[in-house]
Amino acid sequence: MIMAWFLNEFIERFREDKFKKIGYYPCFALTGIATVLTIIFPVAIYKNFPEYIVSTIPFVICLCSGSIAMFRFIKHSRIIPFLFTVIFVIFFAFNLGTIRAIPLLNQHKSAREICDKAKSIIKPDEKLAMFNFFSDHYLFYTNRNYVEVIHAFDALKQYLNSNERVFLFIQEKDFKEISKFQELPLFVLAKDSVGHRDILFVSNKDI
Repeated sequence: MIMAWFLNEFIERFREDKFKKIGYYPCFALTGIATVLTIIFPVAIYKNFPEYIVSTIPFVICLCSGSIAMFRFIKHSRIIPFLFTVIFVIFFAFNLGTIRAIPLLNQHKSAREICDKAKSIIKPDEKLAMFNFFSDHYLFYTNRNYVEVIHAFDALKQYLNSNERVFLFIQEKDFKEISKFQELPLFVLAKDSVGHRDILFVSNKDI
């Protein structure tokens, strides 16, 4: 209702010559913003996340097509098609973001939070390992040059049964499997969802 009222008022006032001169300014501003985003958006993605540059193609096509259409409609004083083009671009970009961008962001959620928790507990000389997966993000956020990656159950058993206090990043699905064995000392210190994995930070000794 509010949108319909706004469009009606905007279109009605556009018939007035005085308003028509002023009314084109926001139209050109919207066109300019869409044009600038067409250039800045893929450049920003390429510099920060080059592996996802292909995913920006639908957004760029949408923004570029919308910019061209809006400019032509303004040039020929077609205000109604212009407004509908703006609404279409916003709607299409929103749906693309929901379908493509948000899942990508969720899939690559940073490991920083759980690593910060781990870093506040682990002393520099204490051992840290990862079981059955590896990501260099964990090295970076824990300020370590090396993290042991364990794949075999026997190696994990030996690691956790150490007399020293040791720490481990493990996926929740693997934790559920190995926690069935009572001879393994496991104490959960932190948990977080990192991308498509639910990660646990555990130790062989309680804090």
